[in-house]
Amino acid sequence: MKKMLVLLVSLLSLMNIHAQEEKLSDMPEAQRNAELTAIAKATFQREMPDVYREYGTPTIEQGIITYSPASYDASFYGEQYGDVYYVVTFPRNPQTETSIFIAGYACKVHIWNDTQEAFYFEFGDSELEMGKLLCKRDMRH
Repeated sequence: MKKMLVLLVSLLSLMNIHAQEEKLSDMPEAQRNAELTAIAKATFQREMPDVYREYGTPTIEQGIITYSPASYDASFYGEQYGDVYYVVTFPRNPQTETSIFIAGYACKVHIWNDTQEAFYFEFGDSELEMGKLLCKRDMRH
C-alpha cells in the first residue's frame, strides 16, 4: 500500500510538471487567449499600477523570431531563431486617452510561447517603440 501511495504521488508530480511546461501554442485558442490575457493583465498591473484600467478587449498576435541572434554580438532577449512569442495589446480609449497614449494603444506585453513569461513591456505613451525588458531568456532552452 505504501509503495502504491508513493507511486501515485510521483505520478501526480510528473503530471503537474508536464502541465506547467505546456506551450501556449499547444492550447486550444480560447484557453491560450485567456492565459495570455491573464499574464498580460498581471504584467500591466505590476508595471503601471497607477495607470492600469479595464477598457475594451486586448488583441493578441503571434510572432516568430525570423533572424539568427547568433549573427549579432549578443541577443537582447535571449531569443533564438524560430522562437515563438505573443504580443498582447491593450487598446486605448480614443475618447479620453489620446493625449496619454499617443502610440495608439495603452500597452503591449510580449510573452514567450514555451515559458509563458512576459519578457517585454511597452507603454503606449510614446510613438517610439521603447519599452522595458522584463526578463532575459535562459539561453539553454
